[in-house]
Amino acid sequence: MTAATIERPTVPASNPTADWIDQYALDRVGYQVSQIGRDLGLNRHDKEEVRQELLMDLWVAAPKYDPEIASRRTFVSGVVARSALRVRRQLSRSPGRRASNPVLLSDLQRRERHRLTPARDHTEQSDIAMDVASALDALEYGKRELAHELMRGTVTEAARELGCDRSTAYRAVAAMRTELDGLKTLIIS
Repeated sequence: MTAATIERPTVPASNPTADWIDQYALDRVGYQVSQIGRDLGLNRHDKEEVRQELLMDLWVAAPKYDPEIASRRTFVSGVVARSALRVRRQLSRSPGRRASNPVLLSDLQRRERHRLTPARDHTEQSDIAMDVASALDALEYGKRELAHELMRGTVTEAARELGCDRSTAYRAVAAMRTELDGLKTLIIS
């Protein structure tokens, strides 16, 4: 999209926020929108909503700008990056997104099958897979989402997908290990 197609809110000429949406701001917003759209698979309509939300956040934050603290570009980049992170987290945690990636019992069984001893029969394997699925469902929402992402990739990839820092994801994995420690005896025995 070009700058001409984005509607700007009408503000008085004396308002210092009137000229904040310049080409640099549009470029930063456009970059963040394309990243979020690509990572979360957004359609054109959703991307436009994200774009408008980022521009509105920048416009609202403009009166807080202090040229003695940072340059205008640094301020714009920071506001847009923080707003994009917030929007990314909201979208990745939305109920519709979670429902699009269910973990099937057959997937859990297939992943656990190679760890199980050959002496276990099909019924016992199914019971263990259901216990694992139940334990994952008992986790709080954020840890459950992380566990589902970890079934598809690494901690780094899961952190990127969920829009959080890698160190935060590692701390959550350590907490999940503690919470799920009781399953270890069930699976090993």
